Amino acid sequence: ALNIVIHPIQRKNMIACIYIPNRRSSFFKLIRLILLYLCFATFVFPFSCFAQTSEGIGKLTNVIGKVEVIRSGKTLTAEKDFVLQEIDEVVTFDKTAIKITFNDGSNLMAFQNARLKLAEYKVKAKAENVNDVKSAIDIVKGKVRFFVKPQEENESGTGKTDAKFKTSNSVMGIRGTSGFIDESVPGNTQIVVTTGTVQVTSIADPSKSVLVPANLFTEVVGNKAPKITKTVPPAV
Repeated sequence: ALNIVIHPIQRKNMIACIYIPNRRSSFFKLIRLILLYLCFATFVFPFSCFAQTSEGIGKLTNVIGKVEVIRSGKTLTAEKDFVLQEIDEVVTFDKTAIKITFNDGSNLMAFQNARLKLAEYKVKAKAENVNDVKSAIDIVKGKVRFFVKPQEENESGTGKTDAKFKTSNSVMGIRGTSGFIDESVPGNTQIVVTTGTVQVTSIADPSKSVLVPANLFTEVVGNKAPKITKTVPPAV
């Protein structure tokens, strides 16, 4: 038999050598766990909080019939008070009419078999109770009635409104006005202005545009320039 005698001090040092690596390993595992948690909190929590607290750009304040909203590739069934987000696509069906009220007080009505894309909506605070509003809506098809709320003037100044509607062949610049846009027939856009003025431009030839005042009508057919304004035809 081989008897090995270990001095008490040596025995204590050996035990320390055995446990120190384990303690270090546990310590580094804890650090890694904390870092992973911080990464998770940084990248995941902000998006979750935003999705839950965001008020959107407006909502559906009236719905008759069936309407769907396409968001990030997903199709959602929408009802009254449904909150809309920038880049949402709104689709209506037969015997359907909806009203969208935006955060700045502007509104838009879309009728049956329409498709709209809320391409852009930005509100920038300029001063107390004064905002600059920038919006762009693509009318893929269908008929809409629009009302763009003008910015009110007060002691802090006046906000600016930059609203645009776009169809397959035209762009309309709108500032504090109302009217109707109809592109039920692809490549044929009809515009009726009821208040204010609208500048209508052909996408095919941006150098050609017309200014349409209240109670007048124009249309853009194919790649042609907008027609000269005239009183609204009875058929329209």
